[in-house]
Amino acid sequence: MSGLYLFGLDRDEPRKCVQTLKKLRFEAVVSPGGQDAAQACRDAGLAVWACVGAFSLREGDPESYLAEDAFGRRRPWFHSGCPNEPALWERSLERAAQAGAEAVFLDGARFASPEPGEELFLSCFCPRCMRKGEALGYDMEKLRADVRRFAETPGAPVPEEWLLLRRETVREYFAAFNRAVRSAGAKAGAFVFAPSLARLVGQGFVYEGESGPEVPDLLAPMLYRRYAPRPGIACLNAEYAALAEFLRRRGDGDVPARIEQITGVRVPQAEPERLREEGFPPESVARETAAASASGAVLAPILQLDDERLPESVAAAREGGAEMVGLFAYRREFARFLEKLK
Repeated sequence: MSGLYLFGLDRDEPRKCVQTLKKLRFEAVVSPGGQDAAQACRDAGLAVWACVGAFSLREGDPESYLAEDAFGRRRPWFHSGCPNEPALWERSLERAAQAGAEAVFLDGARFASPEPGEELFLSCFCPRCMRKGEALGYDMEKLRADVRRFAETPGAPVPEEWLLLRRETVREYFAAFNRAVRSAGAKAGAFVFAPSLARLVGQGFVYEGESGPEVPDLLAPMLYRRYAPRPGIACLNAEYAALAEFLRRRGDGDVPARIEQITGVRVPQAEPERLREEGFPPESVARETAAASASGAVLAPILQLDDERLPESVAAAREGGAEMVGLFAYRREFARFLEKLK
């Protein structure tokens, strides 16, 4: 089995871990951890890829960096701040340009998603975003009212202008990131939401087959079908469970039908907690991968390593058109899952 890559590495015994990967015909490791681990990869002929968070917050960052939802609530989401904060852009782009890897992957370049529990999903309406939206021709006060109505009214559609504004910001950032990485002589990669969910967080453009500067060289949809830890950010089971809970809480009746209207996907389970626990079958990986095939980038979806049906999930990704398949994330207790790929 060729075309595999792994996120993370055994930091205590990197060379032993690398030898296992070589036997299984892995080709690259993302964020192996430390110079010794990276050198072990290179000595064995494995590519070393880096990963950079887009809007990550650091201790001591001012409160002004935070995003704000349509109801005025301000807090971090996924350890991130507002996607339109210039200081966060500058910091991440500098890291990307200085990563010193064969490829640099972008992570978290989006707005907040439904998981966990609509944590700032209904954002961003901070002063920064209000000004930017107005400059782009949006009526931001009306848009904020539309998002509030969407959150509180059974059956209300997703405000399309809200999604378009999210898209414009994320697309602009992708183009800046790709320029920074390519100028340093590396390939630009991106970990992104599954095609069925990407529109909600501003990433839908990566799947539209365009060839502009915002399209990365390597595109890695995160297709974790049954991820147990909480919160399960970007995981199919967790994000769909959170969306189901959001719709149920606002009073929608036929929640699966409403989810299908929003995403095009019929969920296998209507009860949010059971959906979170049971997840999606491997066939969903094939469907999402196939939906990503028009991107124009090298299609390299990343799956969860601790998947009891891992060989089926990997085969499903390949059936859907994957050119490479990644696994997230290495932990010593998960090494047994690698053995399933023999």
